[in-house]
Amino acid sequence: MPKLTITIEDEALFQAIEEEAEFTGCAAEDIVIRALQFWKVETELDEEEIRELEEARREWKENDGMDAKEFFDSLRKEESESGL
Repeated sequence: MPKLTITIEDEALFQAIEEEAEFTGCAAEDIVIRALQFWKVETELDEEEIRELEEARREWKENDGMDAKEFFDSLRKEESESGL
């Protein structure tokens, strides 16, 4: 069985995991595993969704799409030039 060791640097998140473990009587490891399983189910895409995503990306490129960083950088530049 694969093993993964993690360090949770976010104190609030760590505390929430510990509290949930105490409340449910489960090990903290089980709480984290359940959260990861939920995330996995929620993020899996079916074939139709994958095709739609690929189509959206293709359209974005064809229409000279701009990535988010570039877009927000251009907004900041416009704001600074206009004195806002």
